[in-house]
Amino acid sequence: MASEKLTQSLLSNYPRPTAGTVRIRDTGIRGLYAYVGVKSISFVLRREVDGVTKPLKLGEFPAMTVMQAREAAEKANTQINTTGAVAISSAIAKRSAPTLKTALDDYIRIR
Repeated sequence: MASEKLTQSLLSNYPRPTAGTVRIRDTGIRGLYAYVGVKSISFVLRREVDGVTKPLKLGEFPAMTVMQAREAAEKANTQINTTGAVAISSAIAKRSAPTLKTALDDYIRIR
């Protein structure tokens, strides 16, 4: 596992593995990693909560920039440090996101 300062340029030019995933730990933000896979690059925050290391996917590169990933990681780190409840808020956010059925029903109703 490499440790480097994550940058747009680094991730854009990073060689893709032929199989598996390469983890790059960001030297700037605690627990922030870029997972470089064969087809995609994901930003993941890895933190220990209640004695268990939990990964939290923040987003995909290049749709999410390195700066956005750092901001999201800092926000999640703050939440973990104060409440230890980042997984709960992530689950709530997923549940509150509209489903495809809800979105289509709304579209048909408005149309």
